[in-house]
Amino acid sequence: FVMGENLTVGGEIAEYMANGNCKVYVGELFDFDEEFKRLNNRAELLASEDVNAELIVDPYFASGWTFKGEDENLNIITLTDEQFKTFNGGYIDLTLDIPEGSYAVINVPGNKVDMPRTSVSTIDESGQKTSTYENTPLLYNLYEATSFHYTGSIQGSTLAPNADATGDEGGHVAGATIAKSFEGGIEFGYSKFDPEFLEVVEPVTT
Repeated sequence: FVMGENLTVGGEIAEYMANGNCKVYVGELFDFDEEFKRLNNRAELLASEDVNAELIVDPYFASGWTFKGEDENLNIITLTDEQFKTFNGGYIDLTLDIPEGSYAVINVPGNKVDMPRTSVSTIDESGQKTSTYENTPLLYNLYEATSFHYTGSIQGSTLAPNADATGDEGGHVAGATIAKSFEGGIEFGYSKFDPEFLEVVEPVTT
């Protein structure tokens, strides 16, 4: 854990610290203001990128989605109003059909979002469908959100640097959560999201 200026933890965390089961850093390890500026820039960048993938919805099952992309690095879609209705607080059976080693981004519009419960699978080079669990190469970019709520278990990471987040007890998030704040009892895991980004480089004058 990293805290800004003061050490304020409950008894359970204090016991973990005393037993050496976790570490809490206090002070200037991170400049939180600068980090959140960077995260906001990243969310805006992903939202402004050209859509280069497609979302295929099963005609007989509105929650049956296939995310199909061919980019070797980063595949991006933005939800339509109709897709958002299914996504918001619903259940999504999502198949990622993207190159191995690449990543998927779902740009989710809206100020207030109820995250869906999900079952996510990937399709490998042999065409086999495999559940992802803690290895989901997917980011939900809640670039407009000021609040969001985890309604249950979900695979993939969530980027919402301006949002106050909450979560129901009993679910599991198989991915990173980046938010302004969080309150709730949901369990967190981790999924890697590490695409290559083009950085702006200033020209060197001599």
